[in-house]
Amino acid sequence: MVRVDFSDPSSIVAAIRGHEIVYNCTADAKLHTVIDTEAEVNKRWEDLPMLPADIVWRPSTGIGYEHVKVREENDQILIDSIVIGSQDTNDIFRVKYDIVLDKSWVTRAVAIRYLGEDQGLLLSSDGNGIWKDEQGQVIPELSGCVDIDLSCTPFTNTLPINRLSYEPSQQQEIQVVYISAADLSYKQVKQNYTLLENGKDSSIFRYRSGNFTENITVDSNGIVVLYPNLFYREMGPDAR
Repeated sequence: MVRVDFSDPSSIVAAIRGHEIVYNCTADAKLHTVIDTEAEVNKRWEDLPMLPADIVWRPSTGIGYEHVKVREENDQILIDSIVIGSQDTNDIFRVKYDIVLDKSWVTRAVAIRYLGEDQGLLLSSDGNGIWKDEQGQVIPELSGCVDIDLSCTPFTNTLPINRLSYEPSQQQEIQVVYISAADLSYKQVKQNYTLLENGKDSSIFRYRSGNFTENITVDSNGIVVLYPNLFYREMGPDAR
């Protein structure tokens, strides 16, 4: 006899693989179900064992590095990162950002600042679309946003990928807080994510924002491996 967690599709498949028929062993029931054990199991991104993570990205062009660390602590997912890169003016910048997420990958706070300078930004969220600034004042223009998108990193693409559920070719439309690393300004923007390929070790999502569209490859934990023409992973699982 094998105990199966029926809330976890992968547990069911692991228990029944190699069997064509599974019997329902409830009292007084003489039922059976034929199951295709080779059928694809939808991933539940938020349940995947990924932490802690230690990853390095490089820009596809120009100079730069990002080192991001992801860990769990007190029912939160904590991200801290240092990004070194160049602006369109070729000026070098050094940015540190920290993100606090709940266990469902919902953003609760983000802090970003230039290293060696006083300039910085701190935003917090109730997780239901209400955002506040460092002084605790509500920011009406960000109402309804759950995720953030930092211009200097591919990591924030992971947030909606892991937070939402996806079916193949299904488009998820979201409103996000877009933060420019160039001047720390922010605004609300519409973005779309569509699952194109769902593999065992990696998946591909089509990302769209305005007129910009790109297909992003992520690993089995939803973290970017390749963002064509912008970023590629140099250190960590599936580095290229």
